[in-house]
Amino acid sequence: MLIQPTALRDFVTKLFTRAGATGVVAGEVAEHLVEANLKGHDSHGVGMIPAYVRNIKVGHLDVQAHASEMRDSGAVVRTGGHHGVARSWAVKRPTLPSRGSRTPA
Repeated sequence: MLIQPTALRDFVTKLFTRAGATGVVAGEVAEHLVEANLKGHDSHGVGMIPAYVRNIKVGHLDVQAHASEMRDSGAVVRTGGHHGVARSWAVKRPTLPSRGSRTPA
């Protein structure tokens, strides 16, 4: 059975929204999972959905959690995901400079 990527993204987005994620988080997770399959990384694709949903149901994964900076040591910044969906915040963190970063001249 072939499923078009757009239809699969829409389905996965709806699934995670119904599991309690915001539309933005659900869309980011869907994009990541479908993209993994399209790139041939099936072990990191939509096949992970049953584990994600199971972990949401038992409280091991919090679809409302947001990452926070836990420690800024200059060149290294440690963040905490608070059991959130990693993809939804990991792609955003690199855009935040640490206090030790330099702006290119």
